[in-house]
Amino acid sequence: MLSNDSYQGSSFSKENYFDHLLNLTPSSVYWKDLSGIYLGCNLSMLGMVGLSSLKEIIGKTDYDLPWRGFADTLKKNDREVVQFGKLLHFEETGMLANGNIIVVISNKMPLVDQSGNVVGIIGSSIDITAIKQAERAKQKFLQDMAHDLRTPLAGIIGLSSLQAMGDTNTPEKIKTYGQMICGASEQLLELFNTVIQVIETEHMIDAVQTAPLDLLALARELQTLMEPSVHTKGLQFHLKLDARLPIVLSDRIKLKRVLLNLLSNAVKFTKQGKVSLTITLLSIKHDQAKVEIRVADTGIGIAKDSLDKIFDHFYRGHPSHRAEYSGYGIGLYLVKTALQSLGGNIEVFSNEGQGACFTLQFDFPVYHQGLDDVSDIMPIKSVAHIQSTQRTILLAEDNTLVLHATKKILENANYNVIVVTDGITALHALQTKSFAWALLDIGLSKMKGIEVTKHYRQWEQERGKSRLPIFAFTAHGLHEVTENCRTAGMDHVFSKPFTSKDLQTIIQYL
Repeated sequence: MLSNDSYQGSSFSKENYFDHLLNLTPSSVYWKDLSGIYLGCNLSMLGMVGLSSLKEIIGKTDYDLPWRGFADTLKKNDREVVQFGKLLHFEETGMLANGNIIVVISNKMPLVDQSGNVVGIIGSSIDITAIKQAERAKQKFLQDMAHDLRTPLAGIIGLSSLQAMGDTNTPEKIKTYGQMICGASEQLLELFNTVIQVIETEHMIDAVQTAPLDLLALARELQTLMEPSVHTKGLQFHLKLDARLPIVLSDRIKLKRVLLNLLSNAVKFTKQGKVSLTITLLSIKHDQAKVEIRVADTGIGIAKDSLDKIFDHFYRGHPSHRAEYSGYGIGLYLVKTALQSLGGNIEVFSNEGQGACFTLQFDFPVYHQGLDDVSDIMPIKSVAHIQSTQRTILLAEDNTLVLHATKKILENANYNVIVVTDGITALHALQTKSFAWALLDIGLSKMKGIEVTKHYRQWEQERGKSRLPIFAFTAHGLHEVTENCRTAGMDHVFSKPFTSKDLQTIIQYL
């Protein structure tokens, strides 16, 4: 705390010394009453709104300032601060007096009087526009590079897997070469995907997208996504949900990524028995729902000397020379990183050879309004049963290697494959021919696969036609495109290369 001596030798009095410090602060500082009316600010804030006097902002609201177009969101954020009574962080967008759009990180907390009553909010905002632009440029470069490298790798893997299978006339030596090429290519693709994940990890804490979330619906979607791998290994999947769970506020994509990672690990390290997902409501106090999520398995477990290391970057509980379990040791590190941004914590209980249990706890804000705007994507919609005689499918892909390999996999499964190489032709084919289902590359020329699906779904609905199953495959990372694909009306998204296992997944959905 500053003493009286701190003011000696200064031209500022004790009364205006802190005003001077506030105006020297590089971030914009402001305070409002419960109605959103500004009570004051510092000079940095004044410069943002284009006013010349501190008195001019008093009595104004966000609807009176240059960022009036974003005022509804700002008001909503202010209400959350008052509702939950604690410091909250927001990434907000606004407009300056000169018309420039900016992105800021805002820290807001309740403004209380001497009796402890909340009388408004106080906040500070830091302009991060340049940082966000640099991040977007970097992400765009990574996405383009990832796509351009995954596409030829997908072709190599697809063709070499076909060579490895061969036919009755294929020499065993040629099949062996195909197996070796395919194995090496898959290792290269896995390593590349891991490198991309590591690079993207630094962005996972930023930009939390909070929205209403139905945990029950998310859990059932996770069950649907895990069914193919659980079925393949002959395991049981147990889902236990608390019916009292409310709609909460959280980042659905990040939470889904955390749980998918834990469930995938559980399946990976379990040879027999079961994998379970349990979500329990522990309590609701002050509009905060304490929720416990458990992912448990009957797998190989974790050695005691590894329990405190498994969340470290690149740590592998099973060394690379034990080739039974592949991986690069970043999955649980990514889980821990995402949990930091979600405000959750995780504990692990395990004995080697007796399975493992990961327990997560969250304090989610409870969402009280209607369910119309719940952001949770519901489980994949059921589609009409395909009769055995309906064996014609549409394949849309513009890369020759990938097209040939994927077409061969489908033909080997006795499908009649109609091939197109651009989006406009794909849309025309969908509207003029009958198909059992369609498989579209997201990055088609002339019209992207997502746009093809949007147009077709609208055309399909207008004519009252039965819903055609449409699946996508991509050389981009799945987390980059999955939500957009679901919103467009696609039923599921696969990473390239498309494999026989992916085909089995489609058959199970159908």
